[in-house]
Amino acid sequence: MADRVKSTHHEILFDWPDIIGRIKAAVYHAESPLKESYNTCSLALSELVRREGLKVILTGEGSDELFGGYVGYRFDMLQRHETDEPDTAETQIERQTRQKLWGDERFLYERNFYEFRQTKAAVYSEAVGQMLDDFSSEQLALVDVTKMSGRHPLHKRSYADFKLRLADHLLSDHGDRVSLANSVEARYPFLDKEVIEFAPNRPRQSSLERRSREIPRAKNCRPLSAARGGREGEIRLCSARQSLSFAAGCALDQ
Repeated sequence: MADRVKSTHHEILFDWPDIIGRIKAAVYHAESPLKESYNTCSLALSELVRREGLKVILTGEGSDELFGGYVGYRFDMLQRHETDEPDTAETQIERQTRQKLWGDERFLYERNFYEFRQTKAAVYSEAVGQMLDDFSSEQLALVDVTKMSGRHPLHKRSYADFKLRLADHLLSDHGDRVSLANSVEARYPFLDKEVIEFAPNRPRQSSLERRSREIPRAKNCRPLSAARGGREGEIRLCSARQSLSFAAGCALDQ
């Protein structure tokens, strides 16, 4: 990426002590439950951007959701129905739950609902467990299933990702909260109105089969070594050690 956009590349090593040292800060700034340690990496990157004297960065949030970047989009293309599973009460509940949530029992956006429900029931106190149906997410209408009916698998997952993950998770505790923790403002060019309108009209297979991606060039920008997350900045996992790097796309004129 750095070679492609002619930017200055920065890289720092991020090991287990770096994760442990930032866990409390990550939880504090997220103000929400965290299921992974990724936010500690984001904090380290925003710290590095701040030390470089930069205040505004461009990040890649939204690109995976628009252009089928996650591995789940490729699995959807297989359209594999779990006919090899035994027809048990558990698998029937699983299919019924997927049908209710997504309008398609074959859509594997999440799975193991029955098993997860049993885990929650065991963890909560007896009093809370009796109210499980009142707040359990699989009992709610999470999305408008009529908008997913008859859609291509790419568009089904994209719709679910935008509705359930992007705003409250990727742009919040993964994005703004960890960047603003170091007084750095993150901006999201892939969520520009014109890009969002363009993405669904692209040939679907170009998103799922081509290994190289076309990255729209931002308007009114000047080269600068600043970016974090998404496609511009990458987090490469190497065993216990994580290598964090960011490469500049462009920074908006202030």
